Parts: sequence; structure tokens; C-alpha cells
Amino acid sequence: MMNTGTQTQPKLYTIPGDPAKAAEFLRQFGEPWSYSRSGIPEALNQIHYAAAYAARKRVRYSPGQHAYAQYSEATGKWELADEAFLSLELAQMVRDDLRKASTHSEHDREADRTANADPDCLAGKITGTFLSAVLKLVKGFGWQKLSCPGIVLHLSNGMLHLDDAKAECRPFNPAYLSESGSRVAYKEGATCPRFLKELLEPALSPEDISLVQRYAGQCLLGFNLCQGIMLVRGTAGGGKSQLVNVLEGIVGLHNVTELRTEHLGGRFEVSALAGKTLVTGKDVSSDFFNRPAASKLKALVGGDGVQGERKYKNRRVDVRGTLNVIVTSNSRLNLRLDQDREAWRRRLLVVDFCNKPPAVPVAEFATELLQSEGPGILNWCIAGMQALLAELKTRGRIQMTDAQARRVDDLLEESEGPRYFVENCVERRPGANVTSHELYVAYLDMCERIGWRKVLQTAFQKLLVDLMPEIHRSERRTDIARQGTNRRGYANVAVRTASAEAEPAAGKAAA
Repeated sequence: MMNTGTQTQPKLYTIPGDPAKAAEFLRQFGEPWSYSRSGIPEALNQIHYAAAYAARKRVRYSPGQHAYAQYSEATGKWELADEAFLSLELAQMVRDDLRKASTHSEHDREADRTANADPDCLAGKITGTFLSAVLKLVKGFGWQKLSCPGIVLHLSNGMLHLDDAKAECRPFNPAYLSESGSRVAYKEGATCPRFLKELLEPALSPEDISLVQRYAGQCLLGFNLCQGIMLVRGTAGGGKSQLVNVLEGIVGLHNVTELRTEHLGGRFEVSALAGKTLVTGKDVSSDFFNRPAASKLKALVGGDGVQGERKYKNRRVDVRGTLNVIVTSNSRLNLRLDQDREAWRRRLLVVDFCNKPPAVPVAEFATELLQSEGPGILNWCIAGMQALLAELKTRGRIQMTDAQARRVDDLLEESEGPRYFVENCVERRPGANVTSHELYVAYLDMCERIGWRKVLQTAFQKLLVDLMPEIHRSERRTDIARQGTNRRGYANVAVRTASAEAEPAAGKAAA
């Protein structure tokens, strides 16, 4: 949870946080029930009970989630509540009020009117229609949010206020309006030696550990301020998934969901991201970012608003594009750039996890680390968050070393391998010609030399149809003569010799 400044909110009746002021607040909405001229209770006051239920049971409506939320004293969070449960709780509250009033009713009326004058006679008015109307009115009541300058983190043992001077853990309060938080407790001075010595340091350089730490701090914060997507690559069994499992445990599994790029273009997938702060893809396949809807990730991390649709419900859900995204893979990934290379360059953070699989794997290692060093890992994440915020304040964006930036460029160039080949391995040469098959053979040779992942020949030939005219003004033709037959190919172009090709960053690094 973080103070993000003033946001436009619907105009609501504000419920006082002080219980002593609750009675005065409720009086403005009239008595709980009305009487006939003859003094007999005749109707329940829906507006009064909407205000009373919202205040006494701490219920509010969350417009972003399009759902009701109820405050939990145990966790300090406003948790989504089922309408059926709220209806039953509301009915019980009204019945209790009627019984209490009946127990303390005055008995100085005429004997033959006493029974009819008892408020308990209104119990029959607690119908489904009444309950539905009251819950609908609850949407008009809200809680005044606490004004908290700086950073406030919702942890299992309180609300941690962070500023330049100190960290202070304060009690839970419904006025924080917090809907998510970590289930790890804050413990000042706690450290995480095993997490660092056994998981991170054997696999990552100090610079990469710093990058992971800053992004982990951002995940704890719950907002993707750097608009970055972290990609963790490496060998199977090296600990990538254990790292992500640890970070999920720190953030809280209730704040995490799986990233499925193959479904992002569907009607309902985006709605599954509502209310989440971290989405992860573990051990994904090589085409994970090469699917048509993968480009929607740029909106989900770039601050754009995205709408999803609830399944079996005729309503939409707003998803704010501030999600943190971590993806791990054992494969070399290809991205579907769609001529938006710079947007991907700004967002990608690539870390190579170079740890060898342990000789004796530790079962549930992430769980063991969270149990033994959870508060220490939390402090490590907080330090990363503070470093990132200072960096964004002074530099405007998350900083990478030259080696880290080169990994991103290498990934982008490999993802555009056919385009790179046409730009750097093919030249315009009047009078020359080359067949489509010869171009593919030369492309395979380039990929083998550099160590890039290859695309299939069918996909390569389809890309050439657009790339060759764009780059070399050469349209595909069917009259390229080879061995007495005509082949598909291109005129006035030729394949450069290997020594004349422009060498990509990956090739330079390897050299």
C-alpha cells in the first residue's frame, strides 16, 4: 500500500472512524422504523439500516472491484465479501435490533395493543426485497481514508510507516482502506543470510542481485513504478522458481496470480488480474512472449487502464496497469515485437540465473526460507524498494549496467532475427539474384554462428515477403533460374560474405 496522492472518488456519506460519533451519524437518517398514527410499528427504514450496517459491520462497496468488501479485525484488510453472506448478516442484525427493542419496550400501553405495538412484529418485513434494497444503499456510504504521507506497507503485524527518519509499525485501522498486504511480520534488524548465500550469490553477480532486490521491493510496494517486466533465465533446477516462490510469499499469495499470455486476448482473462499486484509465469515455453495477445503486457505494466469481463456476470472490471510481472524460463525466448522494439526495450529487465542444480535438492526450499528468514527477506525487499524510489526520484527510471542493457538488446535482436539477417546479411546488388531457399540456408548459418534460436522455414519465408521490399526494394518473384528450373526468390540482391556482415551485440560479447 502506498500513498499515491488524491484520486477522484465518488461522492459518499463518510462514516466516522470514532465509534463515539456513530450514534450522531446515524441520527441524520432517522429512526430505524416508523410508526403508524396509532403507535404501531409499520415499516423498516432502509436508509437508516444501510448506514447502520455499513458503520457497525464495517462494510463498503469497492467500485474498482465491483464488489462489496468487509473489514477484518484480524488482518486489517478490507476483504471481498459474498453478497449472500452480507444479506444473511444484515438480516440477523435487524432481527437482533427488533428483539432488543422488544425486550426493553414500554408496557404502559393498553393491554390489547401491547402485542401489536412490539417492534418485533416487523420481523416479517425482513424480506429479500428489503435486504437487496438496503445493500444497494450501502454503496452510498464510505470511510474517510487516512492521510499518510510517504510509504505505508500492510504487514501481518501492523501498518509499517516509512519515511526518511525511521520505520514505525502502527496498529491496523479500517481508515487505511487497505485491500491487500503481506502476511510476513516486520522485525527490525532481521537478516536473511541463507537466502543470500545459498540462493542468490552463487547464481548472480552483485549488480544482478541489486537489480532483483530493487524489483522485489517494487513488488512489495504493489505498484510497477518502473514499468518493468523481469525475465529470469537459466538452467532447469538452478533456483529460479525458488526465487519467485520466495517473492510470492513475501508479497502474499492472495496478491499473486498466474500470467497466461495465450489467454490475454480473451474476454475473461484480464478480470482474473483484478485486485492482484504481481503476476508470474514460471518455466514458460519459448513462444510465451511470441503470442498475439502478449503485447497487452505493455499496457498492464505501463500504467494504462484495462477492462476485463467477469464470467457469468454482466459487468466489467477495471484493472489498473501497474502490475508487477516476473517470468522464468529455461528456454531462449522470442518476443513478438510488432515494430514496437523501443517499448519492449524500456520495459524488459533480463537476469541470467547461472546456478547449477544442487547435488541434493532441498525440498520446499522457498517455504523453509520464508519460515526461517521471512522478516529478514522482508527487510531486504524494503531496502530494495527504498533504493528504487530514490533512483526514480533522481534518475527517472530504473538503472541497468551495460551488461544488463546488452542482454535486453541481444534478446530484442534475436527476436527480430529475420529482420536483422535481411538488414545485415543481405545487400542490394544490381544484376544478382538469390532464391528463397538460399536465403534461409544463409539465415541458418548466421543463427548457428551467433547462437540464436531459429524460426521455421515457413515462418521465415512469410517474413521475407514483407522485409525484402521494405529494406531492399525487392519483391518476391518466381523466375529465379537455378539448374534449368525457375525458383522463388529475389532479384538485384545477394547474400553478403560472413566477414562483411555487421556483427550483433551477442556475437561481440561471445567474441
